[in-house]
Amino acid sequence: FDFSSKTGRILRMEPLQTFKTISELSLIGHDISNINALQGLLNLKRINLSWNKLTTQSLTPLFSLQKLEYINLNYNNIEDIAKSFVKLKNLRILKLAGNQINGREQLLKLRKNLNLINLDMESTCLFNDKDCILFCVYVLPQLIILNRDCITMETREEAAKR
Repeated sequence: FDFSSKTGRILRMEPLQTFKTISELSLIGHDISNINALQGLLNLKRINLSWNKLTTQSLTPLFSLQKLEYINLNYNNIEDIAKSFVKLKNLRILKLAGNQINGREQLLKLRKNLNLINLDMESTCLFNDKDCILFCVYVLPQLIILNRDCITMETREEAAKR
């Protein structure tokens, strides 16, 4: 990494490319907006990119990392759930809390992520509404945890009535 001790932030991520076998990476709060340097890290299973400046478009390099099981993108500038999440067949945990995601149809993009069992979208416009939570439980029946809480049988039954 090129790191600035003055700002406490990573300036360049390209040196990461030499660590091909790395399986976990946490880059919290570095004002990162470009993650192209992550493309070659094919062994990554867990990544935390929370509190950065990522957008839906800047997530593209993640979708080549087929071993990813855990992605934390909380508190970025993401407005849409990328259709390409479907490429991540091993994805089990996706955290998108605090982003500006609107429209419950966004959740349909995650339907083919059959291994996704934990989805956190707390503090998004989408989850200020109980109907949206029920819709999520209905369209993503594989979920066990939604917004940091276990999905109860009562919630599943209520969602099924919709």
